[in-house]
Amino acid sequence: MKKVVPLILVVIVVLTVWKLWSQPNLDWQTFENKAYGYSLSYPSLISKPNSNNEYSGTDLSDEENISFGVPGKTTLFSIDVDYFGPEVEKSIVKDGPQAVQMMAAKKALFSQDLKSYAENVRNLQTVPDPYLTPEVGEMKEIMLAGKTAYTFTLTDGFTHSTGGYTLGDGQTYNYVITENLAGQKIVIHYLIDSTTYPEGVKTAIKMLESFNFDVHN
Repeated sequence: MKKVVPLILVVIVVLTVWKLWSQPNLDWQTFENKAYGYSLSYPSLISKPNSNNEYSGTDLSDEENISFGVPGKTTLFSIDVDYFGPEVEKSIVKDGPQAVQMMAAKKALFSQDLKSYAENVRNLQTVPDPYLTPEVGEMKEIMLAGKTAYTFTLTDGFTHSTGGYTLGDGQTYNYVITENLAGQKIVIHYLIDSTTYPEGVKTAIKMLESFNFDVHN
């Protein structure tokens, strides 16, 4: 029996060392969006913050749309702020009365209470679309960073509240709808099921857990 105890200890040590070495250090960094008042941690060794604004440059701390994707794999995490900034409003006004009318309708949607806005966003996913075949989960109320939020799962495709859509890649995401301290609506989506990058799910969840409204806008 005395010979068994050391053997067990050796096995435990080996397993512990293997576990530590098998989990790469992803070098977690903090991203702060000062314009919209939030921050989160991200694994800089596999993903960097990106924006769909081709004129954004290297400073993304004031961008409305931020995503963290792994090249060749999938999107881990994205944040979209539904808000018309002054510059955007100016450019829309130049497009004429019809564009201004559409902007007014969207601003009315953005000004709804959080639950109503979240319900509208989710309902958009259930409208038949020839380009999308989404699977939409039930909406639930949760807490995120100490604030009320609403969430639903979505597989394959997303219809934006602004009328556009994003073709899906078969992955499943949780959509979390909340608002910052200024009352601006924020739509977060993060990976929860993936056939191409299943190991990214834990990373995406960790990113959500780090999300905070600790940057004053």
